[in-house]
Amino acid sequence: MRVGYLIALIVSVVLIVALARSQARTPGQLARVVIGPPNDGQLTALLGAVQQWQQGYRRVDAVIHADHTFSSVPDTKLHQIFADLSANHLTLELEAGAVKEWSAEGVHTFAIESPIWERLLRLGAPLTSIAMDEPLIASRVMLHKPDTFAVEQTAQFVALVRRNFPNLLVGDIEPYPAISLVDQLRWLDALNARLKSLGVRGLDFYRIDPDWNAFPSQRGSWHDVATLANACRGRGVRFSLIYWASPAPAEVKSGTANRDTWHEELLAEAAGFKAAGGRADQIVVESWIGLPDRALPDRDPATFAGSLEALLATLKVPASQ
Repeated sequence: MRVGYLIALIVSVVLIVALARSQARTPGQLARVVIGPPNDGQLTALLGAVQQWQQGYRRVDAVIHADHTFSSVPDTKLHQIFADLSANHLTLELEAGAVKEWSAEGVHTFAIESPIWERLLRLGAPLTSIAMDEPLIASRVMLHKPDTFAVEQTAQFVALVRRNFPNLLVGDIEPYPAISLVDQLRWLDALNARLKSLGVRGLDFYRIDPDWNAFPSQRGSWHDVATLANACRGRGVRFSLIYWASPAPAEVKSGTANRDTWHEELLAEAAGFKAAGGRADQIVVESWIGLPDRALPDRDPATFAGSLEALLATLKVPASQ
């Protein structure tokens, strides 16, 4: 009896240890709401004054940042930024290359970027996910390569991320309608099939960067985006959508933009996607166009915090913090 009990105890301990290791290597939950303010100054302002955007803050889970932009930031400053993120219960997502004009091969790209990620983690970054920055369109437009090239190089990149950073979620960002609905699905299926053949888990999420101002001229539609969202979920891949002011760059150029442009156009995107029956598993509010020009206060709908609050209220996003 004692021998049998001892064996059972050993087996139990082994299973518990194995389970703990498995859980330690299992990626975390996909962030529901991710924000990317137009510049570091606005991000710093938001992190330093959480009490001034409490409603939006309680609904935000993560901050997105391009990985290469951290390279020139001193260690001490990065450590403080990451401490602020963690103190505010926010995680970090990195936007990263996989196939780019500056590095066409996935293995080479990983060799360039992985030391950046390792440094950030050493400095306390609450890093949870990697979003690849449009490898398919980069392969087509910048490198003039066939889609099979993009599939292979992206798969090699993802495989290295999975092996070396097993705790990280990995997803892809692609533009629409620059890439059609049919080609989006063909790409997603081919990439996940190649990853499976390599013995690697497929994408955790698929993100669309919608140039919705171009829908009329490029035969795009919110119906297509909603169809893609459902198709992703049907394949076990969570659907992520970037919310941004697509018409704004042209309006800025023509002088017709105003301080309410960002806010109004975020809500216009939300209305269009909702009218098509669309639902995103992840909401990414991201600006790379210099708008809005201020982060706070949230009572002003023309600020980043104010427009964020208006959008999340419209989408009825519950508090997560």
